Amino acid sequence: MSEEGTPVMFGEMEPAWRVYAVEDVRRRLLDLAAEISGQPSPEDPPLSPPAEVWLRRMRSALCDREVSTKTISEMKDAFCEALPEAESAELRRRLREFVACRDVIPLTATDAGPLPREARRLLETGA
Repeated sequence: MSEEGTPVMFGEMEPAWRVYAVEDVRRRLLDLAAEISGQPSPEDPPLSPPAEVWLRRMRSALCDREVSTKTISEMKDAFCEALPEAESAELRRRLREFVACRDVIPLTATDAGPLPREARRLLETGA
């Protein structure tokens, strides 16, 4: 929402709000998958403070149109070098999920609302 209370399109949001929106969709999709499978919703394993910082940096960069693909790649190389392998792998997994969710949110979306039937069908059938 804008300061006036009118909806703001996803593509016009500040990067921090886009990160929040993408994480909300990611979590909701994981919860829906758990509901369909009858399994408990998976929890992300805890990360060390340095890995948490890298996660925040990367999500912000991935939602900022002014950050180049080259810069994202350099940041990924830097965190892979800075973190232990297991933590680096977990961070890459979370970022893949994050990007997958970000890429399916229409730039004109103003509200996630209920998950569309298509998402439920894809999770139920895998097709």
